[in-house]
Amino acid sequence: MKNKDKNTITQFKTYFDFDKELEYINEMNRQGWKLVYIKGGCFYTFVKTQPDEYFTTTYMDDKNKISQVITFAAQCGYESVPHTMDGIGNLLYLTAPKGKVSEEFSCDRESKIKFHSKISKFYLLNGIALLIMTLILIAETFLFSCLLASEFDMSLFTILMIGSIVGLITFIMGFFALILYIKSRKKIKQLKAESWIYE
Repeated sequence: MKNKDKNTITQFKTYFDFDKELEYINEMNRQGWKLVYIKGGCFYTFVKTQPDEYFTTTYMDDKNKISQVITFAAQCGYESVPHTMDGIGNLLYLTAPKGKVSEEFSCDRESKIKFHSKISKFYLLNGIALLIMTLILIAETFLFSCLLASEFDMSLFTILMIGSIVGLITFIMGFFALILYIKSRKKIKQLKAESWIYE
């Protein structure tokens, strides 16, 4: 999706892997587009710059430390990119010109591990909640079917269809959330292994 202003573009992308998302943003940086805003977790707005002028990184920390982190990052030459999709409230997108930032600022492994632990818990709880909702929908659909079985008509067919479709959607979402949970646990193990190697 392009804007009327040729110096600004907005692209629709969906990512559940933060590393792949960062690869995409930095590929846009290399092509001469600087990230300035993320809306809803899937609309990425960029402004035109020189090719390979900027790079983007992420930083994770506790909510109560984020304002301090933003201040320190700014002192080190980074700009915080506004976004509207972080329900956990402790993820920062930071962009800066290459070679013009202080090396004092970096996201340590412990902060990354804490962040991914929160993300994995979020995925696990949502996955379980959605699968429980699926079971409730199946039970309700079955109950209505039994109650109306003697008078089969379009109303029964409609209830069965709606219950089946909604149940399938919640099941897929729950299953997908559990897959993301497994992936995030693998990421935590990887970060812990790297931490142990470099200690």
